[in-house]
Amino acid sequence: DRFFRPLGAANDMDDAKRLAAIAQEMQTTVQTLSTAGKKILIIYPLPTPNFDVVDHVASERFRNGMLPESLRIPYVFHKDQADKVAMILDTTLQIPNTFAVNLSDRFCDPQKGCLIFENGKPLYADNTHLSLYGVRKLMTGLAPWLD
Repeated sequence: DRFFRPLGAANDMDDAKRLAAIAQEMQTTVQTLSTAGKKILIIYPLPTPNFDVVDHVASERFRNGMLPESLRIPYVFHKDQADKVAMILDTTLQIPNTFAVNLSDRFCDPQKGCLIFENGKPLYADNTHLSLYGVRKLMTGLAPWLD
């Protein structure tokens, strides 16, 4: 997997340099916000299905004539990606007014996998963005941090 290239970086930047550059940019941004007196919530990654959940469920309904009760992706898919991003996010946690918020447990169970469709409702509007139902599920865990 490759990390995105930071703005102005060379096209041939290797992954280790990308990671370091992105971490540095993240630290600089968080430090600027902290210095301005802001409370910073570092929200760790949620699972990403990497396919359009709504289209997938619609295809399932067309083929089988019914909606599934729930759908999950393997936990390891989420964990592998989340660990890479966490390495970057973790570099900001020593900055004052910065708090780590990991809400992936609202979607994931290491043994069962990560929910992408629950109670007949999609948690994602597409392959990466939460649906309104997914946002509501997320917000119940985020609410205590907001004041």
